[in-house]
Amino acid sequence: MSDSENNLLSHLAILDDLIQVIYQGHLKFVVLSASDDDAWTIHVGLTSRTKEGRWWMGQWRQDVEKIVGVTTSSNLMEMFAQKLKDAFTKGDMVIGNWDQNKGAEINLTLGTTEKKPLSVALTELSAPDAAAYASDLFFRIALQAQKRGCQLEPSALPAPVLPDIPYQPRRTATVKDAPPTSSSTSSKSARELKSSSSLSSSQDPEAAKEIKALNSQLVEAKAESARESKAKSPSDPLRAKMKARGVTAARPLKGASLANPSKRARKIKELEFGDSD
Repeated sequence: MSDSENNLLSHLAILDDLIQVIYQGHLKFVVLSASDDDAWTIHVGLTSRTKEGRWWMGQWRQDVEKIVGVTTSSNLMEMFAQKLKDAFTKGDMVIGNWDQNKGAEINLTLGTTEKKPLSVALTELSAPDAAAYASDLFFRIALQAQKRGCQLEPSALPAPVLPDIPYQPRRTATVKDAPPTSSSTSSKSARELKSSSSLSSSQDPEAAKEIKALNSQLVEAKAESARESKAKSPSDPLRAKMKARGVTAARPLKGASLANPSKRARKIKELEFGDSD
């Protein structure tokens, strides 16, 4: 390859690593473009309903000088390469002279809307060569997927960033915060605190000291509750016993005897004596 050819091919570097899809009737083709210092290479794959994958390949080497000319300036070559890329990315291309028979001479035509479309001759690959190219292609796809968490297709949305939640220590309950409870509930709480104190004393000395203080507060609260209930209880044992049995003292009848409330009190009248005269 001459130095002029190498210089012209360097302008086709913008055609490297491109991929496009062609829908032609009921047929679907995938077109891949690769470019280096030696050649511009095109691969065309056909997917069919019969699951028969077929591949074709075409290259530009000496063809570049024949098409653009040896004396082409650098600016004109850049414009030429940009037109090829625009036609590729916009899908302005077709499979020319399409024939499904083996060995048929077909081509990839680019710039179908231009006055002078450009074409690349395609040669069908053998089954082993087609399989080797497909395997190499999938390997490259897998390497790219590793950069995005092994996703075959990049996600349309960025991964959500979860906010950091600050740690909040649990608040220890105290007797002051707890609602008033009966003596049985207080005893149960005291037992629970006592058992928890025995478990935590060996783990945290500060926690054991706090639980011990809570125990003493519970004992004082229990004693205060007992004193209040005792003060409210009746002083008369008989009345307390009747109250416990649900019996209430009967109210004395009006005019009843104080000695025997069930009987009326006897009235004593004064004896009146007549005059002796």
